[in-house]
Amino acid sequence: MRLASILLGILFALPAFAQDPELPARRSGLERAPLQTLQLDEVKPADTAKVFSLQDLADLVFANHPIVKQAALLSDEARSQVVQARGGFDPKLGSDFHRKQFGGTDYYNNWHNELKVPLWPGGIDLKASYDRYAGTYVNPENRTPLNGLAGVGLSVPIGAGLFIDARRSTLRQAKAMQAAAEADRVKQINEVWLQAAKDYWNWYYSYQQNQLIREG
Repeated sequence: MRLASILLGILFALPAFAQDPELPARRSGLERAPLQTLQLDEVKPADTAKVFSLQDLADLVFANHPIVKQAALLSDEARSQVVQARGGFDPKLGSDFHRKQFGGTDYYNNWHNELKVPLWPGGIDLKASYDRYAGTYVNPENRTPLNGLAGVGLSVPIGAGLFIDARRSTLRQAKAMQAAAEADRVKQINEVWLQAAKDYWNWYYSYQQNQLIREG
């Protein structure tokens, strides 16, 4: 009798163990997503490495290489020499003042002013001046009225200065040096870039060889 009761209990308990042990759905209507697993050999990291291209190398070389930076200074220096040479053709204004008094006597009171405007052809200069020379011991040759004396004139060189002068010669030399400096700058930059490009392709070839060896 006791054995029959145990068998009946086992039979009634079997349907409960046979049910699918799923979790009840939430009231929000969402169902539990099945858990997915991957083997370790199936996990591969994403390739996020940036390719170092030849253009990237060019940007770095032209922006940071010391020889390239130094070569840029050649053009700047030559350009400044041209600007300095052009300064010889700028108008110039000068003034001199000398005065001496002793024992209540005005020995001399000399005031000289001059504006010189260089003209391009032939080294000719346009001059405008104002002079006032007064005093007890002033050279009569230089003495002027009390209100001064103004004058306008041209300064024309005779001989060699008529065809070529120091100002035009200096400017021509500065322009020639600027052209030579620009050519030298381009030469130095090209040499640096050529060597950098060779090193880049040698590195690329070695890298590809290493990849083939690792894959093989």
